[in-house]
Amino acid sequence: MLRRARLAGGLAFGSITGTVAGLLLAVVSNAILVPVLAGLLVLSSIKV
Repeated sequence: MLRRARLAGGLAFGSITGTVAGLLLAVVSNAILVPVLAGLLVLSSIKV
């Protein structure tokens, strides 16, 4: 049961992160956005 909750939490976090990244993409230049997204990817891989 705990494993499903962690999976659901991870999926929700990924969905929210993707939505925020999509909104930022429309506003912030790629020079700033790409390193931030890479950092989030690294942080999320360390947590898992």
